[in-house]
Formats: sequence, C-alpha cells, structure tokens
Amino acid sequence: MLPLASLASLGCSGMLAAGAMADLQELYAAGECKQVIARSTEYASFLEADPARVAEANFLKAQCFAQLGRRAEAIAVFRYVAEQHPTSPYAYQARVMIEGLELGDTEPPGESPAP
Repeated sequence: MLPLASLASLGCSGMLAAGAMADLQELYAAGECKQVIARSTEYASFLEADPARVAEANFLKAQCFAQLGRRAEAIAVFRYVAEQHPTSPYAYQARVMIEGLELGDTEPPGESPAP
C-alpha cells in the first residue's frame, strides 16, 4: 500500500481523504486518542477540500482531548467545529459538548460513567 503522501502526489485526493477519515474512525473506535490527535493534525491538508470531513476529523479530535482530560483544548476544537462548520451535523453536537465541558460534565451526552 502506498503511503498517504504518495497518493496525494498522484492526484488521488478523494481516495486519500476517505482513507484518512477511515483511519481516524478506526483509531477512535479502538480508543487510540493520542493517535487520533496526532493523525488528525497530520491529515489536515488531505481533508481540507472537504468541509464535512474536516468537521468530522476535528470533532473526533476534540472528543479525544475531552477523554484525555484536556478540557481547554477540547473546548477550543469543539468551538472551531461549531463556528467554522455551522451547517455540519457535528456543529450542534460540538455546542452541546462545549456546554457540558464548561459546566464540568466531561461525559458525552447519553453516556454515563460506569457504576
């Protein structure tokens, strides 16, 4: 398999963006938040042509910051999603997460800590 940067040089930007998002989603599902944060930054240039993917990648990144207890960074990235991608399905969720984090509730909506 070609590295993502090689695909970009071949003009495969759509395939590259899809692959980058699939990677981020798999890492997030596996609980690899540090990798999600690092790779979302690395993949930013691959995703920039697709605002929906930019919003999703940043939303995953913000969720990871929150899960790692990095509240200020989570709020900043959620705010970016809400303000820069207001028509994205992630904008509403980002605003809800900001409100929860500002109130000190770090659990995602609909989830509660284990007893």
